[in-house]
Amino acid sequence: MVWYSAYGLVVFDLFIVALLQLLATHYEIISSAYENFKYKAENEDGKLRKEEIQKELVSIIFDCQTIYRKLETLYGFSRPIVLVYMVGDAIGMITMPFLIVMSYVQSGSSIFNTNVMAFSWTLFVVGIQSYMYCSLLQNLNERKEDVNFGLYGCDWTSLDIEIKKLILLAMRMNSSNNLKMKVTSTKFIDLPMFASV
Repeated sequence: MVWYSAYGLVVFDLFIVALLQLLATHYEIISSAYENFKYKAENEDGKLRKEEIQKELVSIIFDCQTIYRKLETLYGFSRPIVLVYMVGDAIGMITMPFLIVMSYVQSGSSIFNTNVMAFSWTLFVVGIQSYMYCSLLQNLNERKEDVNFGLYGCDWTSLDIEIKKLILLAMRMNSSNNLKMKVTSTKFIDLPMFASV
């Protein structure tokens, strides 16, 4: 039973790590695409084609919305699991040092006895797991926020008014999609992340 539980935890960790990293990379690519979309629509003369720019921008906006829907799905099924992990990790980080000290005091002989080593290893694994989730969620939130900076970073000043309006609407749409797990490597847990969206 312990073996299957540990195996399940590792498989879920690897699955979530891969998905979070994949979504962060997608957001980074979209941010870069927003910054550079104008340069793909230039003629040989260096003149801009309005239809090409508009088509490219709409395509990027659809890609961004698709990734946002995938992020909603991921957060929907992983929110309760991450809550259980964070509570378990917090309890482990509080109790393991106490158990290490108690095992050392009771044995009185060596710090390298089996109980101390087992509790130390558990504390190490819990710390790594907490840091991994916190840093990956923080990275995903930062990449998601970079999308608006990518939109603003494109050379929108030389474009037509219709495309400027489209860029403004895309910025407002990205700002309204503020779904985040507010867990960072500096702030362990924020309880509003567990409220239903």
